Order: sequence, then C-alpha cells, then structure tokens
Amino acid sequence: MGKGEVIDPRKDWSSEYSIGFLPREIRNSFRGCADLLYHNLRSNHLEVILVPAPVSKYQDHMIRVAVSQNPVWYRELNRTRHSPVRRPHSLRALDRIRNVRDPELSLKPKGAITQNYAYVTLYREIIFEMLVFGYEENGLYVPSEPRVQGFFGVEGIDKILDPPF
Repeated sequence: MGKGEVIDPRKDWSSEYSIGFLPREIRNSFRGCADLLYHNLRSNHLEVILVPAPVSKYQDHMIRVAVSQNPVWYRELNRTRHSPVRRPHSLRALDRIRNVRDPELSLKPKGAITQNYAYVTLYREIIFEMLVFGYEENGLYVPSEPRVQGFFGVEGIDKILDPPF
C-alpha cells in the first residue's frame, strides 16, 4: 500500500482488526473456533501431584507426576514463542473474540496504560490459520472451512501446506 492510502478493514482484513468487520458467516466461524479454544483452555490445565517413588532412594521419597496437561495447541504455542503465553490473558482474549468485543491492535497508550490487545491479535491470527489450514484435535484432523478459504481467496491452500497445529 502506498503512503497515505486508507485501509478499509472490511475489504483488507488482517488479524489486527476486529472480527466485527467480517461478514456474519465468517465472523461466526471465528467465534465458534474461539469458543472451542476458550473452553478447551479453561477445562485443561497442568496439574502435578506428588506420589511415592517407584524405587525409593530414601525415606518418604516422592516424585512429581502430571495428572492433567494443558491442551496440545497451547503447549505448542508456548514452545514456539520467545516469552510465555499467559493463561489469564489468553482466556480474556478468546472471550473477547467469541463475544465480538475484540478491539483492533493499538500501539498508542490509552491514558496511563498501554492496552495494545496483542493477545487478541495473536488469537485472531491463530484462529485464522486453524480455519484456513485445518488443525488436529485429540488425534483427529479437523479440515479447513471452505467458505473461510473462499472469503480470503486462498481456496485449497490446506492441500499445499501443513496445518499450523
């Protein structure tokens, strides 16, 4: 885009913009995926307990054992990022998206606090990739959504590239 050109988020949508600019059908796909991720993250978390060691090396020897884990997509996201992705911020961002209260990315401070909505932007990007490329959930492949691919003009791209998660 040239200098001084105005971007219309209804036509030139990117993850920096609210899903509110998208047509209802596409917006609902984003909302549904955000809802799935929200509930998945909310109900699955790392829980570690202490149990007696199978081979005791001293009296009352205990080891840590994970009884539940974070969702695979969340572990993978944290593995690929240079800084940890915080669960409370993630839940808040996903809740904003699923309720279409996801403001656009802002790099300027609002009062004394900088609220740039980077987590919302990150999750809009992840959801976009999931809807366009498909994804794996519980060992099963969930295919891409053709209507989302059609809207963004990337029909069949999931056949060429590997899914993000």
